[in-house]
This record gives sequence, C-alpha cells and structure tokens, in this order.
Amino acid sequence: MNKCLTSVILVYVLCTQATVLNAKAEDLSEFSLERLLEVEITVASAFTEDQLTSSSSVTVVGRQQWRRYASRNSHDVSTHIPSTMSYPSLGSGSTAVRGYGNTSSGIGLATLLDGVPINSLAFSSSQWPTPNLSLETLDRIEMIRGPGSALYGSDAFHGVFAQSTYMGNESELEGTLSLGHRGYYQTALRGARLFNNGSSLSMAISGDGQPDQDIRYEYMEPFTSTEHSSQYENNYHTESLSLRFDNEGERKGAYQRAGIYVNNHDGVDFPGTGKLFGSNQQRDKEHIDLESSFYMARADMGYRFDNEFQLEINTAYWESQLDHLLDFSQVTPAFLGGVSGFQLTRNRENKRLISLVAQQSDSIFDTDWVIETSYSESKITDNRSRFFDTNYTLLSDTESNSTGFDRRSKSAVFQAKTWFLGRKLAALYGGRIDDFSDIGIQRSPRLGFIVQPDRKNAYKYLFGRAFRNPSANEINGVGVAPGNPNLSPEVIDTHELIYMHVENRWRLEVVLFYSDWKDGIILDGTFENSGNNKAMGIELIAEGSIDDWLWRSSYSYIESENTTTDIEYGAFPKMIVNADIGYHFQGKGIEVNVSNRINYDVDEGPTTSVDPNPDSLPHYWRVDLQVTKFYGDQSEVSVSILNLFDRENYVPSIWNSENGIADQEITLQLDWRHALF
Repeated sequence: MNKCLTSVILVYVLCTQATVLNAKAEDLSEFSLERLLEVEITVASAFTEDQLTSSSSVTVVGRQQWRRYASRNSHDVSTHIPSTMSYPSLGSGSTAVRGYGNTSSGIGLATLLDGVPINSLAFSSSQWPTPNLSLETLDRIEMIRGPGSALYGSDAFHGVFAQSTYMGNESELEGTLSLGHRGYYQTALRGARLFNNGSSLSMAISGDGQPDQDIRYEYMEPFTSTEHSSQYENNYHTESLSLRFDNEGERKGAYQRAGIYVNNHDGVDFPGTGKLFGSNQQRDKEHIDLESSFYMARADMGYRFDNEFQLEINTAYWESQLDHLLDFSQVTPAFLGGVSGFQLTRNRENKRLISLVAQQSDSIFDTDWVIETSYSESKITDNRSRFFDTNYTLLSDTESNSTGFDRRSKSAVFQAKTWFLGRKLAALYGGRIDDFSDIGIQRSPRLGFIVQPDRKNAYKYLFGRAFRNPSANEINGVGVAPGNPNLSPEVIDTHELIYMHVENRWRLEVVLFYSDWKDGIILDGTFENSGNNKAMGIELIAEGSIDDWLWRSSYSYIESENTTTDIEYGAFPKMIVNADIGYHFQGKGIEVNVSNRINYDVDEGPTTSVDPNPDSLPHYWRVDLQVTKFYGDQSEVSVSILNLFDRENYVPSIWNSENGIADQEITLQLDWRHALF
C-alpha cells in the first residue's frame, strides 16, 4: 500500500512540477509544435518518421542533451531513457529494458553503428566487445524500447540502441575538453569539409579515461562470515575514431556513403563476477581487467528514381577483439579443477554483411513500403581460456569449441505503412524471415495501428515478436561457465498501447506495455532456457518549455517475473523517475540545469540458485547540477557537480556482488567546447 501511495505521489509531482533538460538555443529555445514534430526518428522504420507517427516506442537523445547531462559514455546516456537500467558488468556495462534485469542484461539489445549491427556472435551483445565508444564521435542516439527483430533480426529482442556518428552540415572544426577532479579526462576534435558537389567528409577523434578511483566495496569472508573491504580502481582509457564520407546527391539520382571506425579500450580493476562460485570466493580480488579493440568499414550506394522509388545496396565488415582477465587466486581450487590463479579469456571474431533494399513512398496508395534481402556471415577466429598460477606461470591454454564457430544467415524483410481516411488511420504490417546455418528459420511478424484524428494527437496499438539466438559462448561455454548445445532461441511477444499529445510548447506520451518472454536464456551454474517470463508496466514522458524554463521528465512503473518459478526480477527497479529542469538567463548567455534520477524498490542482485534471497538496496536518488556559460556561438564552458548531495547510492550487481555496486560519489567536472571555425 505504501509503495502504491509513493508511486502516486511521485507521478503527481512529476506531472505538476517543471522538470527539465536544457539545451542550446537551436535545440529548445524555440520549443514549438513545429519543433516537436520535427524530431526525426530513423530507427523504427526504413523511412524517417516523426514522434506522432513512429512505428515503435523510441527515445531520441542528441549530443547537446547528453552534454547537458555531463554524460561520460553511452551507459550514462541510457540512464536518462525511460524504463532503462544500466549495470556495471565485466568492465563495461549492461543495459536492461522494461523489467528484465539479470545476468543476461545487455544481451538482447541490438546495437547499431550508422545502421550496421555490431553485436558479437560470442556474446550476443556489443556492450562488452565495444564497451566505450566515445560520445564525442557521435551526433545522436535513438533507442527502441521494445522488440525490433522485424527490422533487425536476432538480438533486437528487448530493444535497439542505434548510434549515429558525427556528420558535419558545414565546413567546421571544433575541439572539446573535459576534466574531473578525480582525474577523469576527455578530449576530442571534430571537423568536416563540404565540397562543391554537396558531398562532405567528416572526422571525429576522441580519447577519454581516468586513473585509479579507489572505490570501496565490502564483502563477507565465506568461511568466517566476517566483514571485510577492498577497492575497485575502475581505471580505463579509450580511443575512438570515426571517419565518414556522405554524398546524398539530389532528390533524383545516385548517392553514396562510406565510413571507417576504430575503438580501442583498456580497463583495470572493474567489478568482477560476484557470487559466480556460490559465495564471494574472490574476496578482495573480485576484479576484472579487459582490453578490447573494434574496427569497421562500411559502404552504401543507391539511386533515387521517379515516384519516390529508391534502390540501395549496403555492405559492411567489422572485427573485434576482447580479452578478460579474472583474478581467481583466492577461489577454492575445487571450483577450478584443483588449481587457483588467473584466468584469461580471449575472443576474436569478424562479421561481413551485404543487403539490397528497395523502398517507395507511394502517393497513389498512400503507402510507405520496403523490401530488403540480406546475407551475413559471422565467424569466431580465436576463442580460448588460459590459466596462470599466482606466479603467472601458464598452467593451461584451452581452445574452446567456439573457435572456428560461424553463423551464416539469409534474411528477407517486408515492412509497410498504409494510410486511410485522409491520413487519420494507418496500418503497420510486415515482418522478417531469417534462415540461420545452425539454428534454422525464425519469423518475426509486426502489426500495428495508428489513429491520428488531428496533428496534435495520436493513438497507437503496436505488436511485435522478437527472438534471440543463443550466443556461441552460451552454446560452447566460456571460462568456467559450461555451455549448453541444446539451447533454443528466446522469443518475446510485446503489446503496446500508446497515447501521444503535442501542444504548442510541450508534449505528453503515455505507454502501456505487456511482454511475454519464452525460453529465456540465463546463466545459473550453466546456461539454460529458464522458462517463461512476463513484464507489464506504464511509461509517462513529458517535455516542453515555459518562458525561459525548459523541462524533460519520464516515469516508469514495471512489474516483471519468471512465471515458471514465480520469482520477480528484483534487480530491475519497480519505479524509475527522471526529472530534469533548466533555466536560460536571457542576455547573459548562462544556463543552469538540474537532473534527478530515482530508482525505487530494487534488490542488490537477481534471485539465483547461488543467491536465492538478495537484500534490498536503499532507494537511489541522484542529483546533478550544471552551469554553462556561452560565449557567442563559438565557445561554451560548463561546470558540473555530479551527485550534488553526495548520497551513497548503489546500483544492483547482475553478478550478485554483495551490497550492489557503489555509484558515482560527489564529483566536480569542467567541460569546454570551442569552434575554431
């Protein structure tokens, strides 16, 4: 009863107080109906859509917004997206969507880089192999909260995380620098050159990182039950590069796009595998180190014909490398085959893909349609586990069954949106068929209706089915976790009811959703299909402006459980609130922004056989303050205080580390941006 009352009170506060995210003048100072409807959504369809007519529940976050959050990486950005939770995991982060928080969080979220899927075959995720693609190489992030397999196939299960790299609209050169008082640094250079034929060459290069952070954690000695403490260092360095050529051509005729992308990341002493062995066997060595690298090239070309018909061919190739080093020197040798020491796991893989896309906006039948056929091949070239004793003498070098493992797929997609009744009713329909070399055929249908009685309101019903194939690690095992060759693909059906309203200077979105997830794959001693799961919830999103005040807010309440075991997904908060408010001082070039994040009713980790009764975490509330001074259009300087009230906040550990993982302590950060021309 008290929880329900608290939820009602917070919804009331959320809907009645001004809660903001500020942005530069070109973003929100002219917040109007036209500006709201101009927000482009590209991830939910082959065609550009607006918010009222988008084919999925989508959140769009631009560069200027995440700079106002003082975000350091994409996981920071995702914490401002409704119904989304980011967990520290294996030296990176794992993102869970709409209630499903467990050891597989981060798996089942398709990640796109300029439209190219970059999820790993070994992990079914990009969040470990590509843990920290620099935000300064990106322009925007779009996230589908819900199924996306009808467009993107396997891994677009719980959602789609689409990253668009920097593309200059004019010849320009810009530098940025960020410094934090605990040694955090970020520096970047972005520039573009526009040519007389309308084509452009854009480049962004960035480096960021931090030294040892000395983040305290406590653990229970497994044999004496006494309390002890140790530290995570969270030391890392990242280098990112994006280089892209774009020639969009004329309304009719040929166009070309190409890109080269590089990301290298090193991390030392991040939170490790928690209670993987049934208790905190690692004690003060519950750490993980990692090294990763990612390289990608893509090339697209197409031709626009009469009658809005368009034909396009897309090609891409990427390869990734990932090493994880775990300290098992204090783990009871019986868990490790009679030895103890350090385990190094290594994965090398690549992917190549090609697709042919035909699409048309047909004015005669008022239909947007797309047909796509594609072929992809993913291959793991090296997957092994090495074990060293405490003197770093090599004890074993075991090549896993995943080495040489490949997965080839052929797919066909048909999607359409047809308008009726003078564009007041739209039907969404279509689906995707994938034929995999090892799994077989998977089908992903999609259906929906949009009722738009006027340009201010829209009512939607959306249905989508998504699937996720078991990863190579889940089939063949990884490190000390044995594989299961009998795993089946996961399947999830999601239903959504959506109401959207847009006024002259604000908008409201209400989403009710229900999902039914079958044959979920989790790690609980071994990888297994864990039965059936369900989640249901509500999302409220509101944003707008009042005079010089700007605001952005979201609220979600979610209940999720494994219906086979009747166990709730306690590691995902029942309630998440984001409330951001900003004020622009006219004539002074100063903006003030305050961001709030609340996580309510969440456990320190998921319920598993090794931790059947995880403790509840204290309620999470973090407030960030930022003051920005603009010097014309050329420069800006921001001072941010993260975790303004220095609260001891904790987020769940999906590996059941005791007491969860400590969040950001109070931190001062200075950000500078200057346009050279």
